[in-house]
Amino acid sequence: MKDAVSIAKEQGRKIVFKKASLGFKHPNQARIDVFAADGHKEFSVMTYSIGGGMFQITELDEFQVAIDGRFLYVVKPQKGSHWRKLP
Repeated sequence: MKDAVSIAKEQGRKIVFKKASLGFKHPNQARIDVFAADGHKEFSVMTYSIGGGMFQITELDEFQVAIDGRFLYVVKPQKGSHWRKLP
C-alpha cells in the first residue's frame, strides 16, 4: 500500500527506516521490526521481493517460514504462549 507510511503517521505512529548490513541472502531482502509504544519489540519479519508487487516472508521472530501470498495465513500466538522452534 503506497500510502501506508502517511496513514501510519496520521494515526500518530512513528516510522523509522534504517540501512544495516544483516548478512542478507537476497538483494531485495528486508527485516521489519515492530515495537510497542513502551519500546519493547513486538515482532520481527524477514521478507524479500519476488517481483510484480509480490513478496515472500521467510522468518517470523527468527523462526523460518515460507509464506508467499498464495494462501491466506493467520499467525497469532495465544496470550501467554511463546514461539518455539520445531525440531
